[in-house]
Amino acid sequence: MELTNKERIGRMLDGLAAGLKPVVEQAFTKAYGSTWVSTVLNKKEMDTGLAGASDPNDPQFLLNAIWSHWQETLGKMLGLAEKNYVAELRLTRNRWAHAGEKPFTGDDVYRAYDTAERLLRSVAASQADDLAKAKAAILMQNALAQTKDRQKATTAAPVAAEPLKGLAPWRSLAIPHPDVAAGRYRQAEFAADLAQVARGEGAKEYVDPPEFFARTYITEGLRLLLTGALRRFTGTGGESVIDLQTTFGGGKTHSMLALYRTMLGIRRSDPDLRDGGLRWLPSADDVLAFARGDGFRCLTNFSGAPIRLPADCSLLLASAELTAGLLPSDATAWLRPDRSQDADRTLRWPTDGGELRME
Repeated sequence: MELTNKERIGRMLDGLAAGLKPVVEQAFTKAYGSTWVSTVLNKKEMDTGLAGASDPNDPQFLLNAIWSHWQETLGKMLGLAEKNYVAELRLTRNRWAHAGEKPFTGDDVYRAYDTAERLLRSVAASQADDLAKAKAAILMQNALAQTKDRQKATTAAPVAAEPLKGLAPWRSLAIPHPDVAAGRYRQAEFAADLAQVARGEGAKEYVDPPEFFARTYITEGLRLLLTGALRRFTGTGGESVIDLQTTFGGGKTHSMLALYRTMLGIRRSDPDLRDGGLRWLPSADDVLAFARGDGFRCLTNFSGAPIRLPADCSLLLASAELTAGLLPSDATAWLRPDRSQDADRTLRWPTDGGELRME
């Protein structure tokens, strides 16, 4: 009997787990030692209440562990593309496991196999070859199914259709926003102008934070963006550099505005950023450095070469991706001094160049 699309996804997940398990065991043992499973389960991001969530053979456990501990483990050897593969496969696994989700199409199955194959090839897992063979068979089956569908469409007898009577007008079912119904809606105001918002200008829904969030639907991607930024700023995880990858009209500007509003809220709530006095820190001529209070530092690199950030500060946010701990030219980094150090220490730049340090 021919497999259903859901059964094909299940087989893909089995092959994915078999290929990822030895890689995860090696990377996590190196990062956390032989008790790495307990470390993973103790981290808040892991959902340990689901069946199989604590089984290192389970694809859900492996994908969630990789995602939640990316920086400490596989992120040291893989890039953002591979991390996106993990994110997509997590969504595929959840869709496969939960009843009531939209059924998988043949194209969905092909994409899932392709993404899983790419992830396994990035870690040199032999199971990638098995997925590639299965993917080729799925592509052929999809082509045959599409041919049959076209034949059915061309041979079906025409059906005389008449409008159904008694249908309510769409405007009474999907009530437009007042500005649309009143004709005040202007396409030019639909896309936010970040520079205009920074000046306090523009439409109320962009300038007024409560109005903005009241009218903003928090998608899964936007939720992950904002919670990741909050975790990073509070030192509980998150990425220091976030690469927004969406299509045209996919919400990049809106996401940036939501992050902008969130970070302004953090600045107002953080004692150092709200009440801490500003003081300039000694630095090289082409590096701008200042402190706010005892718990915040900001560095901007105007030089033509990358600079190394201080080892006794943790990175909160950066405007560009760091390479080997170096802040590239024309980039800014927000830092949090190590709280275990003396609070009155400041950043110093050695006169002979080299690494920024706390003194």
